Amino acid sequence: MKILFSSQTESLNVFFNIEKHLKKKKVITDTGYIISDSMHFHNFSIENQDFQNENLIKEWEVISRKNEKADLEIIQKYEQE
Repeated sequence: MKILFSSQTESLNVFFNIEKHLKKKKVITDTGYIISDSMHFHNFSIENQDFQNENLIKEWEVISRKNEKADLEIIQKYEQE
């Protein structure tokens, strides 16, 4: 099973603990995160060195690139995975 967590501030801590628990029990195979608070994420990353997730959508990065065109090929690839 794959899970996509949508996090606002402190819920990132809760979701990361849930992820670790479910991975230990081999319930999930992969996770991703949508993160909205850059300051909390920065602090969280420092405090949780074991947080290694390549599947991150950072709201502040998306907003800063709002005038760029979407890469439809990448989107289609993600939809098929």
